[in-house]
Amino acid sequence: LRMTNSVQLSISCHHLRNRDITSRSDPVCVLFTQLAGGIWQEYGRSEQVVDCNDPVWLHKFVLEYKFHERQMLLFRVYDQDTKRNVLSDHDKLGKVEISLGQIMSAGGHGGKGMLKDAHGGEMMVIGEQVRGNSNDTLTMDLAASSLDNKDSWGKSDPFIEIYRGNVLVYRSEKIKDTLNPNWKRTSLLTSTMSNGDYQIPLTIRVLGHGGRGNHQLIGEVEKSVSDLITQGITRYDLIDRKKASKKGPKYRNS
Repeated sequence: LRMTNSVQLSISCHHLRNRDITSRSDPVCVLFTQLAGGIWQEYGRSEQVVDCNDPVWLHKFVLEYKFHERQMLLFRVYDQDTKRNVLSDHDKLGKVEISLGQIMSAGGHGGKGMLKDAHGGEMMVIGEQVRGNSNDTLTMDLAASSLDNKDSWGKSDPFIEIYRGNVLVYRSEKIKDTLNPNWKRTSLLTSTMSNGDYQIPLTIRVLGHGGRGNHQLIGEVEKSVSDLITQGITRYDLIDRKKASKKGPKYRNS
């Protein structure tokens, strides 16, 4: 009888305190696990999200979930202003202490908690059992044409995000000042994208990169891993639902 499962945790925050004077914070999330005697040991770190007070980190923390143990976790958020790895060099933006059991019992909606030792802000942690262990990869050449412009003083700086439900599974680079972007070829594990379910819907979003983290949705489309594999080279309409509801039958795509 197996008493453990591999799980992955996806982290996001909203309304973080701004610790920078001329821009927004550059947050990093650090996970600590609790050892015997209540000692906290660093387990891993996310990537840095630049100039953003509402970060969604792409990095996943993978742990062994032990059903018979109370596994306490501590998430600390830092504003990383230098490339140094010493945490004391960076400003603290808050922390959340929670058990792994609480996270997993919340399901796909995620467990939410207000950040302590902070002036505002909340964290959401989504826990999923790791079901896909395939090493198969999906290679994608992503491009768009005639995008709606979201920039008042030039052209948009578009980038792509792909979500599985509330879980971010991919983020592209931004391409500056274009409505016809061609992003770098990317190869992703199908297990990362689908977590073992090739039919689960993926939301592919194209956004205009905004200064100070104010990104604007240009349009989105829903497709599964199965769709992407079987349909090959295909053009999809990007839809902005708010714009579609305003324009009605005249609206085609964004």
